[in-house]
Amino acid sequence: MYESRNEPPISQARFFNRIAKHIVVSLLVVLCSLGIGVLGLIYFEDYSPYKSILHSATVLSGLGIIEVPKTTTGKLFLSLYTLYAGLIFLITASIVIAPAIHRLMHIFHWEGKN
Repeated sequence: MYESRNEPPISQARFFNRIAKHIVVSLLVVLCSLGIGVLGLIYFEDYSPYKSILHSATVLSGLGIIEVPKTTTGKLFLSLYTLYAGLIFLITASIVIAPAIHRLMHIFHWEGKN
């Protein structure tokens, strides 16, 4: 996927294209995660779609829950979803920053420079 240490660094336009692709992938991960939260809250807590979107988005953004779930299964789901949301934050941050870190390390370790 990335260039090896024997290849020169890619152009700035290709680099920005690579960053854009990584941002799109991370947005897809976030949207899928939001969908998991919405469906779980609709199923376990019998929330309306709008209310479940609000709750899922606040949990996924790191703000926490708005109101405590009423059912035991809803509490269990929301606690697991909250742990999952923390991992999703780390995963999406890693996806977005990976091209920049690779480019920086590639420039420093490129064997073809004179």
